[in-house]
Amino acid sequence: MCQTVLNHFRGYEGLSQTEQIDKLADELEAAGIEPVIVERRNSNNGDMAYFVGEEYVTAIIPYPDKKDLGCVLLDCNIYNKYLKDRKGSLSLVIRRDKGYKIRLQSAGYIIADLHRLVVSEAGHNLTSSVLVDHIFMNPLVNTLEALRPCTHSENKRHSKVHLSKALDEIARSREPYEFIYDPSVDFTNTGYAYVLHKMLGIGTWEDLRDYNIDYIKRNNASLTNLYSGLSAMVKADIDPKFANESWYRAITAF
Repeated sequence: MCQTVLNHFRGYEGLSQTEQIDKLADELEAAGIEPVIVERRNSNNGDMAYFVGEEYVTAIIPYPDKKDLGCVLLDCNIYNKYLKDRKGSLSLVIRRDKGYKIRLQSAGYIIADLHRLVVSEAGHNLTSSVLVDHIFMNPLVNTLEALRPCTHSENKRHSKVHLSKALDEIARSREPYEFIYDPSVDFTNTGYAYVLHKMLGIGTWEDLRDYNIDYIKRNNASLTNLYSGLSAMVKADIDPKFANESWYRAITAF
């Protein structure tokens, strides 16, 4: 991994979420991406800001239940169609599981949850039984590449909790499994790196994968021990034909 990129990403560690966003906003403005401020007259949580790049948009949105800010990334086509010139607005909403999702509204009416809208706009028919999986494990990342339609079972199995079982199934069946959890693309705690990469072109995709693994090794001993144990199992029991798969390379890096 490029040491300069690594040091750049590490500069965001140890900061609060709001401090990270302030730092990110400073970088975007320094690169010539000025914020579009949208007043939220009927909200007590403050205004919104959009940083509009060539392909992606970063939206800074207040949380509904705390003073922190959320940083949402989406594709420009969604912004242009639904948000530009105050067509609509985004808000963070508390889910039943106490997590968050992004909701798109216009003229006071709910249009859709952002992750479902993005996948629908790509041509997928999302019936009530079809869910949308966050591939990068971060509900604030809502680019098309970060989302995919799935069943309830697939959505549930795409998690750290089910990783060991998924690996056992791959070892036994020797068949690929699309919804296996991949720690190298888990941006739960490193969403700033993904935003910097997409908005400013900092680092390559491999740099991001390497950084996520590096972040785990330095900050989470229990996960490092878990993946180290799974690494030995993968090398011993899983067909080498999977050696170029992202999840295989990520787990065997421990």
